[in-house]
This record gives sequence, C-alpha cells and structure tokens, in this order.
Amino acid sequence: MSKTNYTIVGTGHGGCAMAVDLTLKGLKFKMFSSSGKNLEILKNGLFYSGIFGKGKIKIDQVTNNVKKAIEGTDIFLFNIAAMGHEKYINMFLPHLNDNHILIFNTVYFTGA
Repeated sequence: MSKTNYTIVGTGHGGCAMAVDLTLKGLKFKMFSSSGKNLEILKNGLFYSGIFGKGKIKIDQVTNNVKKAIEGTDIFLFNIAAMGHEKYINMFLPHLNDNHILIFNTVYFTGA
C-alpha cells in the first residue's frame, strides 16, 4: 500500500492546528498559502502548546505555488473561510484529477 500524501491549504489557525495534529500522528504533508504571508514564518517550524503538550514541528514544504502544492498530493485539507472556497476551487481545479480528494473544513472569518 502506498503512502498517502497530504496538502494543508490555509496557514491560519485551523491549518496550523491541523499541521500539529498530522505531525503528531506521524503523517507527512505540505502547506499552501495563496498570500504567502505566513510562508517564511512556517519554514522555520511551528511551535505549539495545549492539549497535545508543548513542542515544535517541522513542516516539510510550505509554498504559495499551486502546482507545487498539488504535485504528489492525494488528499487536500482546505482550512479556509467559506467566502474563499470559490477562489481556491478555481485556483486548484485546472490541476486536479479524478483521484484527488478534497476535504473542506469551513472556518469562520475572524473566528479566532
């Protein structure tokens, strides 16, 4: 059985929480941000504290390039506000195939 590859779309609170969860489960993933504003910060890792304890995770790849985000990915985990769904669907759709799985975790604008 081949290994499943994930891309987390969205680098806000929801995307970062998902990154910690996947890391603690031993899963590898990439992160995508269309704005790129969090990219440099996340390239240095992500500190967390809470119910999972405290620590720092390493993120294998952080990008704002759609083609790089899609390359080798099986499952996309979208963590973006509902009002942004159409934008991201239009951004990703030309590059997707029938085997890709998209999961949308609708987050609320200014919900943190």
